[in-house]
Amino acid sequence: MKKIIFTIALLFSMLGLHAHTTWDSDSMPKTRDIYLEIGGPSIMGGVTYEQRFNNHTRWGWRAGLGFGYSENNGFLTLNGSTRAWTLPVGVNYMIGSRRNALELGAGVSVGLYNGHNDYGELEIIDEDTYNKIKDDPHSSYAVYTGEDGKPVYVALGSQHQSKTAFGYFFFGNIGYRHVSKHGFLFRVGLTPTFNFGDSHAVSVAWTDSYPKVGLTGYLSFGWAF
Repeated sequence: MKKIIFTIALLFSMLGLHAHTTWDSDSMPKTRDIYLEIGGPSIMGGVTYEQRFNNHTRWGWRAGLGFGYSENNGFLTLNGSTRAWTLPVGVNYMIGSRRNALELGAGVSVGLYNGHNDYGELEIIDEDTYNKIKDDPHSSYAVYTGEDGKPVYVALGSQHQSKTAFGYFFFGNIGYRHVSKHGFLFRVGLTPTFNFGDSHAVSVAWTDSYPKVGLTGYLSFGWAF
C-alpha cells in the first residue's frame, strides 16, 4: 500500500512541475469530456469523466467507473469466475491540436474483485455409491486397484468458495484522440499495465498468464463540452 501511495504522489508532483504548459485557444474551447471506454483501465467497459485543469493547459485528469469479468477452469477448479468493480483515476497530457492529438496518460485503478469458484474434492466412495453414479454423465469418478488387490472407487465432488478482495493495477495510455467541431469524442490506443506482484495485484494483459507488466488496448466514444 505504501508503494501505491508513493506512486500516486509522484504522478501528481510531476503534474505540479508541468502545469504551466499552455494550450493556445482555438476553435475548440471544450475542456470537459464524458465517454464510454471499452478496454484499457476500465478492463471490459466503463464510463469516464475527464477535464482539463484550466482553459489553456494541455494537462488534464480523469476518473470513472469500470467493470470487468473473467472465467477460469482447471483440473481441480471445476468452474470459476471473477467480477470487478473498479475506479480508474489518472492524469494525461495532449500533444497536437484540440481536435486531433496524441494523448499520453498514467494512473491507477483500484477496486473490488469478487471471485466465485467451485473446487473439486476427491473422496473415496463405496461400491453401492459407485453403482449409482457410474451411469450419470455429470459424475466424475475413477476406479483403481488397491494394495490388497480390491477395487477402490474415487469420486470427484465440489466445494463452492466466494471471496471479495481489494485489487489494484497501474496503467498508462498512449493513443489518438479526436474531438469534432460539434463535440463528438473518439479515442483509440494502447494501455500498458503494471503491478507489484503482491497479494492485491491485478494483471490486465492479452495473455492467459498473470504478469507484472502487461499490455491491452482501449476504444472510446463520447462527448466533449
